[in-house]
Amino acid sequence: MRFTLPRLAIAMSGVLLLACAPFTTLVQTASASEPSALSAVTGSPITEVSLEPYFPGEASWPSTAYPTWALRVELTEPAPVPGGTVHLDLSPNLTAAAAAGALHDDDGVELATYAVSPDGHGITITYSTAAASFVDLRATLGVFVSADSVGPGKTLVDAEATSSGVSFPLSASYSAIPWNSSGTVGTWSPSPSGSLRFLARSVVPAVPDFHADGGQWIGVGGVDTWNGTLEPVTGATRIFGVEELPSSLAGFTDQSAAWRPGVEYTLDEQESHDGGRVFGITVPDPPDGYIVVEQAYDLVSTGAAFFEASSPALPTPAREVFGAGTRIVTGPLSGHENGGDGVGGPSTLAFFASSGGAVSATRLIPALSASRTITPDLATDGEASGLVTVTVTNTGNAVLDVRAADVLSTSHADVELSHAAADAGSATTIPSGVEWKGAVLPGATVTFTYVYGATSTGPHRGSITWHGTVLGTVPRNAEITVEAEIADAEIAIAPRPMTTVTATPPGTVVRGALATTGADVPTAAIGTAGVLLFVGVGAVLLGARMRSKR
Repeated sequence: MRFTLPRLAIAMSGVLLLACAPFTTLVQTASASEPSALSAVTGSPITEVSLEPYFPGEASWPSTAYPTWALRVELTEPAPVPGGTVHLDLSPNLTAAAAAGALHDDDGVELATYAVSPDGHGITITYSTAAASFVDLRATLGVFVSADSVGPGKTLVDAEATSSGVSFPLSASYSAIPWNSSGTVGTWSPSPSGSLRFLARSVVPAVPDFHADGGQWIGVGGVDTWNGTLEPVTGATRIFGVEELPSSLAGFTDQSAAWRPGVEYTLDEQESHDGGRVFGITVPDPPDGYIVVEQAYDLVSTGAAFFEASSPALPTPAREVFGAGTRIVTGPLSGHENGGDGVGGPSTLAFFASSGGAVSATRLIPALSASRTITPDLATDGEASGLVTVTVTNTGNAVLDVRAADVLSTSHADVELSHAAADAGSATTIPSGVEWKGAVLPGATVTFTYVYGATSTGPHRGSITWHGTVLGTVPRNAEITVEAEIADAEIAIAPRPMTTVTATPPGTVVRGALATTGADVPTAAIGTAGVLLFVGVGAVLLGARMRSKR
């Protein structure tokens, strides 16, 4: 069944008859003015940790007649990495109790999981696979905790949480808790099965007169009259004898007061009382003072929640209040053996609360823009040079590993690149251009520059053409990439000037002139050949005439 808040007082008044049998009513508070939280400055994504009451200003709920709280954890992670973990360690007097769980956003996407260490003194938050597609993750986690340092005459519980070297002092106030002479107190912790375990300290007055009846018999076990069910754990029973009730919960199990099995007491885990299974303890010679039975119980069934806590500081999944019962009965051994005559005792409702949280994040949107500026500083016939500036801007919301390549191609020209430099990352020359690599934060701009020098290779007009590409990859999720292009650009290079040479007549000597070029050779050769041909023809005609006169 579930109660609404207007009916809470009625419900609580009925429960108190069982829950507070050994103790008086108490009130706990944790106001904003108390030093219950500290914002982290560096070292951890956890920004705040505090102890929060479930019902501010009300009687201590949920509890087994001692204060319990929710440990509220605030976390902010700009770029969650799947598998990345955040650890929160608790001081020894503070014990967290929660089954492992997950944090989902409003769309049902699991972004993180949480788990409590086996001893209850640590909490680990792990980012899920889907978190790689999100940025600016913000989570609030509420975990059920109890403190064994509370006790009579005290009004403040002090504890501490630490994460990556950052300390969070914790404190909460409560009213004094005078112990009564019988009943059960205890703390919650994780169980090996992944559920919860209740470590009960059941107290009964020792009765030395029962020695004459064979000793004092004590039975402890769970009850099935409440929504949840607790079962005693085999091999998890310890007995202590104290002359006075201690000043804190931890004092109930002072090791110096521990009894030895088979000496001061015997244990039978297969006994029963009123038809229910109990662990039976027999004390042959009860001393003066009190007998404390420490017994671990596993929560085998949670059952339905009783009601929802009213604290607005807690996320909704951490507000449900549950309960399961334990009992302790005692009397003379002879009475137990004769059907339970003279044996009895109270049952106690052990309250516990749910744990859970809320998470939100922004979907990752990678984006890039890039541009190029060419500033010529020399442009003459056959030559050109200048400075190239490339600018890359991360216009998305995620850190990107960026590779930019500015590639050059030429026509009728040779080009050399030099002086590659950048204001961040690294710029290097490659065979066909300049490459830049580096990480770029969201909203950040990086610039790299280099110098080009080009020379025309012939009598034709030359040119240089630029083509640039940019690729960004999300470091924590290599499957998410984004590309951008740098607009193509081209510059022209005028042809290299050609040298013109004028031919001179044969035999002409020009002082200081260059040697005769190949263009002069054909003219001289033709002139020489003509003279020789004329002489030859004359000789032939003369010889023919002289023969005819004979």
